[in-house]
Amino acid sequence: MPEVDQAITDRCAMMDKRGEGVQIILDQSKRLSGKRPVYRLLDESEVLLVIPTAVPPAADG
Repeated sequence: MPEVDQAITDRCAMMDKRGEGVQIILDQSKRLSGKRPVYRLLDESEVLLVIPTAVPPAADG
């Protein structure tokens, strides 16, 4: 796994236990954008996930 990804997730492998990805999405979305993502159940087999955009770093200039 690339070092930059390890710093974000504290993981050393790409595969996680089932269900851990949801918590990573929740935590990282909140950290990067200040907002939580929205999960919406569309039907019995589909979920819509809306992830807010990250706040861009301030431009030096």
